[in-house]
Amino acid sequence: MTLLCEPYLLDPQPDGIHVLWHTERAGRCQVVLVGADVPEMTEQEAYAAATGPAESGGGWRRFGAEPRPLSRMREDAESSVPGRTYAGVTRRPVYRQLARVGGLPAGRTPYRVVSIDDDGRVNVTATYTLAPAVPPGRPVRLLLTSDHQLMPMVPANLAKVGETAGIALDGVLMAGDMVNVADRASDWFDSARRPLAGCADPAEHPAVPGHR
Repeated sequence: MTLLCEPYLLDPQPDGIHVLWHTERAGRCQVVLVGADVPEMTEQEAYAAATGPAESGGGWRRFGAEPRPLSRMREDAESSVPGRTYAGVTRRPVYRQLARVGGLPAGRTPYRVVSIDDDGRVNVTATYTLAPAVPPGRPVRLLLTSDHQLMPMVPANLAKVGETAGIALDGVLMAGDMVNVADRASDWFDSARRPLAGCADPAEHPAVPGHR
């Protein structure tokens, strides 16, 4: 199954965090694999961990995702989706996959997403890291940003912010206007019109920091 975006992180808790990604179908199996041994797994080993009877093993744990269709996603005649055209406003199926990962220790832990569609096609993501919420009283470094509006230089500009600050950011607060047409799915995921400032391509995904 092709993911419409790389996984990203939301709503950290004292011992966990939510991992989200988006697909065009609900799929047969959507899971997050977490643990020290996850980066070294082959795709075959990740598939076995995702689909086997055990929910954990040596150096890994599995967390299932709940698929939920997004009710307001569509395309239109001005959409620019590779290999597709739309004569007018057309509903486009998009599913949000959400998994709550719990029982996390302090510090960062590796994770990967395994997504299997109804035809058995498998997508195993690269390895990213996640962490629980920062303990009360500990200072954090946050970036407040807005008005990206699908502009092509947003990822480079955000990377420059990191270089200029010279520190790793703990989180990003987005005030609004990330894209121009909020219910046009391709503006978020796979527009061919110009490089995305959204979350379709992991190379561009730093515009929505959090998946690392």
